[in-house]
Amino acid sequence: MPAIITDKFRTHNSEQFQEAFSETSGNTMYLGIGRPQAFATATRGDARTNNEGTDTAPLTPADNLNAQHFPFDDMMAAKKIAASDVTFAVPRRNWTTGTTYDIYRHDYGEYATGTTTAITANGGASTLHDSAFFVLTTARNVYKCLDNDGNTASTVEPTGTATTVLTTADGYKWKFMYTLSASQQANFLSTDFMAVATNSTVSSAAIDGAIEIIKIK
Repeated sequence: MPAIITDKFRTHNSEQFQEAFSETSGNTMYLGIGRPQAFATATRGDARTNNEGTDTAPLTPADNLNAQHFPFDDMMAAKKIAASDVTFAVPRRNWTTGTTYDIYRHDYGEYATGTTTAITANGGASTLHDSAFFVLTTARNVYKCLDNDGNTASTVEPTGTATTVLTTADGYKWKFMYTLSASQQANFLSTDFMAVATNSTVSSAAIDGAIEIIKIK
């Protein structure tokens, strides 16, 4: 029968992995760095010499016991990873004027009622996790897009930390989620990713079952 590995199950596995760093009898894990020589100019006499790819396009390591030993051969240093060194992260999406953002929907990938056409995001994503429904602003606030004014471009950057839905002059409706702390920016904010956090004020103000946006089709 058909089966999938759901995003909920992936999230569960991520949570279990994070807990491994803080449990009383948790695992001890290290991050290693190495490989000082170029891929294209390897001089070792093992199986990698003639089949390593290049610095710009190295080959994907094989998932076998033999390949697992190679990183130890080239390792130069290692750092023990503490619980404070680990966080959940999502793709970094800076708010940019002129961009049409996706709206948060719980049913991406489902068939639209009475059709055989799957519901997709404005950008074409077929799952919520692949859609661009959240942004990071210059104030390092993270917002979720609830309405994009009929798939039009966003031209007004959301601001503020109110727990109510924010409507900007361009017709967008945003929900403030959290602000990246100084330590999160220093440790986990990169060009491609940013930390995920929970704002207790926002969570406390949330109302179970509340309806903020209605789409009539």
